[in-house]
Amino acid sequence: MGKSKPSGGAKEMDPVALHRKLEPIYEMIDGGNNKAALKSIDRELLSKFPAMQIGRVLKGIVLQRMGKDDEGLDLCESVRLEGPRDDTVLHTLSLFYKNTGRTEQTTAMFEAAAEAQPRNPEYLRSLFQSYARDRAFVKQQTCAMKLYRLTNDPKHIMWAVCGALLQTRDGGESVDDDDDANARSSGSGSFSATNPLCQDPLDPSSKIGREALEARERLRAKLLARRNSLRGRAASFAYPYVREGVRFCRAASRTYLATRRFLFPPPPPPPPALPTHDVQTRTARKLFVRVEKAESLLAMDSGGVSDPFATARWGSVECTTEIVYSTVDPVWDETFVFDLGGVGDVVEEDLTLCLYDYDLALNDFLGFVRVDLKGKKVANAKDWSEEGKWYNVEALPEDYGKDGEGGGGFDWGRVKDQLMFWEGKRTYTGRVKIAVWVGTRDDSTMRVASHPTPWRKTEPSRTDAVFYVEPLTAALHVFVRQGRDILPMDGSKDDPGGLSDPYCEVILEHEKTQKMETEQTHYIDDVDAPEWDRKFSFVVSQPYTQNTLWFKVYDYDGGFDQLIGMVKLKCEDLEIHQGLVKPPAAKWYT
Repeated sequence: MGKSKPSGGAKEMDPVALHRKLEPIYEMIDGGNNKAALKSIDRELLSKFPAMQIGRVLKGIVLQRMGKDDEGLDLCESVRLEGPRDDTVLHTLSLFYKNTGRTEQTTAMFEAAAEAQPRNPEYLRSLFQSYARDRAFVKQQTCAMKLYRLTNDPKHIMWAVCGALLQTRDGGESVDDDDDANARSSGSGSFSATNPLCQDPLDPSSKIGREALEARERLRAKLLARRNSLRGRAASFAYPYVREGVRFCRAASRTYLATRRFLFPPPPPPPPALPTHDVQTRTARKLFVRVEKAESLLAMDSGGVSDPFATARWGSVECTTEIVYSTVDPVWDETFVFDLGGVGDVVEEDLTLCLYDYDLALNDFLGFVRVDLKGKKVANAKDWSEEGKWYNVEALPEDYGKDGEGGGGFDWGRVKDQLMFWEGKRTYTGRVKIAVWVGTRDDSTMRVASHPTPWRKTEPSRTDAVFYVEPLTAALHVFVRQGRDILPMDGSKDDPGGLSDPYCEVILEHEKTQKMETEQTHYIDDVDAPEWDRKFSFVVSQPYTQNTLWFKVYDYDGGFDQLIGMVKLKCEDLEIHQGLVKPPAAKWYT
């Protein structure tokens, strides 16, 4: 019994749950434990879903193996008359009919499936094989031509030619073996080709048949004379000994090679030269920002003082300090932490700091500070320092808020500042001491640092399309081949090196409709380099910027699966192929 992930005939059950229930049933059937398999089918499948096609077919196979042919045939015939369209159900039914010698039902089943889905090449190939078993050569040729028109594969032309030659040999009809032998032995020419230009070399009444017969007679006489000669007799005497010697030498050679491979196995091939990343180190990196203090800020309240606080923005998140009342030289000494997991080796955005004077109605704007981080390497320790550095307070740049930098939102503090100083620009004073450095989540500073909050809901790469067009659908094919260096998640005190039971979950996220399509592979026990070889297909529509593909690898634990890692791909970054014949080369993703 082949083990695959079934889906047809069980629309009420989740495909993943169905796969897990069928896995032990397949093992029972393969091991010959028919009674246990029958109980498991009734308890796990048919008790909850009596109309499940795959469950009824498997029950029919088990009954047939237990000697209850009539009951098994009734179950399988009821499924066949329903017109199944799932590959697993069709091939399991064909296995039952093959074991019971009912090939005509197999042919009728695949004819109905091919008629319902005429553009499915798998159904047509199975139908071609059924015609070949039934010796229906005319239908075999027609089916091969349909396959060629559908796939443009040259081998299907050869299939059609073979069908035509078999028709020529058998007179255009399928014949039995006894009729074939009688037609050939009669010698009367009744076994003739439909094509008048084609002559049978085994028909002695034709010219080519007479020439072939004379050639065989001459060859037979020549072989008989050679066998009766002295050399022929010597060869006949020595041939058995030579044959046994050659056989013994070949067996000894195979034994020697097998022993050498066992004692001195060849070294394993080197792994492909692909860039590797330490996922744990990369996800543990953090950017720490300490806003220590400020001096000589503008006095916006009576008495020559202010109530200053600062707001720091980096990327799409921001953090705010506490308010220090009645001073122009505030001391905050607050530390904030930003995540560097999604940042590459080089920082691509500066840190901006806006200073405000707290008021009950509208906050007064006290100035702007830019900390130059763009272009600095995350791993270069010389670019970072925990010692604070003084930055002068400046006016807000004219281009601030454009292209998604820093602001971009509506700020009442800046509106109030413009209304109060409409006669001219304000002159800002003071300076701020800020320290910026790169650390990890294991640092002691992580315990006291505050985490930022998002100030904008969407990133630039996820904005909606400006112009709406009629959506064009496309097929998204995903082939999950294998994994490598999977983290061990099943370790314990007794077995610290326990490997994982990994499986991969493929999720297509439609951001506009908030719809998630999920598929997943089977899990493999105790491996760090699993080979799944599973193919999934989805349907996406333009604009492709609203579709995201996620690959999540889990360690199977029977309900409490642990996430090992994930990969995110934007559909707009994938290559588009039209009329694809050969799939593109596989790629590794970390």
